[in-house]
Amino acid sequence: MANLAAWAPAQKRVASIQDELNKKLDTIRDDRRYSEAGRESLMARAVIEAKQRVNQMRNEAVTERENSRRDLQRRLFGISGNPDPQSMIALRDAQDRADQLENIEAAQRVYNRASESGDTYLAQAVAQVAVRKGWRDVVDAFSTDTGQSELLEQLSDLPTGDGVNLADTSVFRVSKPRELATCSDIRLEFLAKQTDDDGDSSDDGSE
Repeated sequence: MANLAAWAPAQKRVASIQDELNKKLDTIRDDRRYSEAGRESLMARAVIEAKQRVNQMRNEAVTERENSRRDLQRRLFGISGNPDPQSMIALRDAQDRADQLENIEAAQRVYNRASESGDTYLAQAVAQVAVRKGWRDVVDAFSTDTGQSELLEQLSDLPTGDGVNLADTSVFRVSKPRELATCSDIRLEFLAKQTDDDGDSSDDGSE
């Protein structure tokens, strides 16, 4: 399960949006100028607006996270500058070989040989697999050999694994008011489109 501490800043921002929504809902709820249908329509619009803001926040967070991951992986395990075709082929071959490693013992053997022989591409490729599979001893050896502990720490701090999508869904969500608790998104859209002529009318019987 992903560590929700990584989502703490996002949780605060979502909570702020939820607070704004709740205040807006209270105002609508207490406004007796509108019929029940009218209040439901206004509430639906408010909920949809809040959901859109939170969804945009989620999309931006996911994009930023994946961009950071790609940048760190490139800096740690890629080729700097403008690599020639032979270097690219050598790196891809090393990555294919590293992907075949099934356990940490095999990874340690291959990494040690690569490090001792100066095969930088293979050492990088094995370390990249070790990061992905959580083979800490290999990662630590790579960190010591390359002095890249700071970048490796930044990479390890990025959420990963099967729980990431679940955590995103848990954090980036808006709670609906009790009046709309059972409404699906489609129902919310329908209610939000209702106009004054469709029942968004006053309760006070004004002429």
